[in-house]
Amino acid sequence: MFVDWCFVKSYGVLGAKELLCQPDSSCGAGCSFSADYYRAEGRFHHGKPEPGDQIFFSYREGEVSHTGLVVEVTAYNVTTVEGNTSDMVAKRGYALSDSRIYGYGRPNCGAEPQEGEAVIVVDTPSETPTTPHENHATALLPLVRYGGLYAPCRAF
Repeated sequence: MFVDWCFVKSYGVLGAKELLCQPDSSCGAGCSFSADYYRAEGRFHHGKPEPGDQIFFSYREGEVSHTGLVVEVTAYNVTTVEGNTSDMVAKRGYALSDSRIYGYGRPNCGAEPQEGEAVIVVDTPSETPTTPHENHATALLPLVRYGGLYAPCRAF
């Protein structure tokens, strides 16, 4: 629910539902529902993630039980920002081959960005924060077109 909450706070309910591929009569922000919404729109994948993707985890076969937002990808690793992880919002890292990764949903940010229009900024003063306020993360997704104007698709 953390990822959905971030989108709702940034875009309002209707904007968040559009970005997260949720239908008008959504079942809510449950992890398995969210993965299914992406799948129904052809925006769920198991391939190489990109910053801005929603990552889904399965700790029991076939059960999607946790999610986060991809903020960085290297040749072998993915870095995420997740809520409700050790009772806080935290930046985490995983091997791309980690068996707990169920897959990725790509938010529907509209028009494809031009070169240089997508950026991810992560500002985490502490890798192991002692209070939730010490862990601040910002992610900018590809630009979204509103009418004839472009604006950043801001996740947090």
